[in-house]
Parts: sequence; C-alpha cells; structure tokens
Amino acid sequence: MGHSNRSFPSNDRELLEAIDGWIEDVNMLDEGTVILVEGMKDTTALRTLGVVHPIVEVNKGRNMFDLVSDLRSEGSVNLVILTDWDRTGGIIASRIRKACSRLGVDYDLDRRRELSFLVGKWISCVESLPVFISHLDR
Repeated sequence: MGHSNRSFPSNDRELLEAIDGWIEDVNMLDEGTVILVEGMKDTTALRTLGVVHPIVEVNKGRNMFDLVSDLRSEGSVNLVILTDWDRTGGIIASRIRKACSRLGVDYDLDRRRELSFLVGKWISCVESLPVFISHLDR
C-alpha cells in the first residue's frame, strides 16, 4: 500500500490508521519541536489525541516575529505550524512562516498539509479532530 499519507484512505479503518500514523510521526519529531496552534481548543484536541510536544497558542494578539524570536531563545529549534486549514488558518500559517524564514528558525508545514489531506474533506479545524475521529467506525 505504501505510505498511508500518499493515497487517500478508502474506509474509516484506514483513515483512523492514517491519523494514528500522523500522530505517531508528530510525536517522533526531535526534542526542541514546538507545535503552534491557533487557540486553547486546538491544544486540548491535540492533547486528547496524545500529542506529547509542547504546544503554543498563537492567537494571543502577539506579533509573530516576537513569538518566534522568544521560542528560539527558549531553545525551540523546529516549529510545527498546525493552524486550521481554513482561510484564517492559512493567513496565520503564512505569517508564522515568514517570521521563521526571516529569523532563521526551522519550520514544518508538512504536518499541517498531511492532516488537511486526510481530514480536510470533512473538517477544517484542529479542534474538531477528536469529535471527527469518535464518529469513525472502529
């Protein structure tokens, strides 16, 4: 079958396996990885799913350059941008990416893209993941 994130899952079981694989991949990222989300409900959703890395909420009215600069000075070496895959989430992701690029901080948009590929047909935000998963047939 190859990589589950390369071909679209054909049923609920395969989709669950693909989402579980995505969570495993995220949890295996190096120490120094920080996940950036939009708000508290996103943090709660990722914790519910078992994501172990530090999570920082970006919708606190802070300038993205200041946020990224602070994270870098705290020892964060890779920022996983995991904003929602709607229009607003895309704008925020772009701002974070630009701040990372200018400040020389590694960032990861692939995890956001992969998650959007897996569940974007049905949901558009991180906070909806646990409820979405609970409705899949196990």
